[in-house]
Amino acid sequence: MIKVTLYYEDNTLDYSSPPSKDVFVKNEEEFWEIYNSSNEYIKCEDELEGAYSVYLKKDKIMEIWIEKVIGD
Repeated sequence: MIKVTLYYEDNTLDYSSPPSKDVFVKNEEEFWEIYNSSNEYIKCEDELEGAYSVYLKKDKIMEIWIEKVIGD
């Protein structure tokens, strides 16, 4: 499994580092298919809400980090 961390711009918050949301996918190719789709939003996990998902507008994404989750 791959964990993708999306750092995004949020002008309403004052952070020393940008806020982020996570996306979990089977492999890197699956993430890029989702990211490059015509949908302007990407579905992310919300740590504060537990199992609920949130949608992040793609044009707010500033940086993408991709890492393999250990054990998968």
